[in-house]
Amino acid sequence: MSKLTRNQIIAILVFGVVLLGGALVILSNRATPTDDVVSTTEQVDGTSVAQVVPTEEPDSQPSPTPVRETRSDDTDGDGVPNDGTDQCPDVFGEAAFNGCPNPDTDGDGVEDSKEPAECVGASAPFGVDSVGCPLPDPNTVNDDDGDGFVNA
Repeated sequence: MSKLTRNQIIAILVFGVVLLGGALVILSNRATPTDDVVSTTEQVDGTSVAQVVPTEEPDSQPSPTPVRETRSDDTDGDGVPNDGTDQCPDVFGEAAFNGCPNPDTDGDGVEDSKEPAECVGASAPFGVDSVGCPLPDPNTVNDDDGDGFVNA
């Protein structure tokens, strides 16, 4: 008997998982007899009367995913029509900016409206933090004596 290679074992395991997954999907969609009916017993004139009532089949279709409505006169799909209102008709933008993207005038990757006013347009040779403010020079941070080394 020959030994199986690593790739053959992986292929067998993957096939088994796919096969098992398919079987579980098929079985999960089968109704059981207790799912189909509800049995009730009532007392009528001193006599027990059994009643079987079929239950409604639940909607097996998933709810549809909401689709953003796009207008035929909105080529970039941002919801701002190309009737002169959308000043950037070929670029997805925001209505607040007349259909243009939220500006990032200093090019630091943080939109101006999400950046503190004092940081908009500021020089950032050492990068910016998460809100768009310049990071300090790493060579001078916590270097009280100016020797080029961080304080101990």
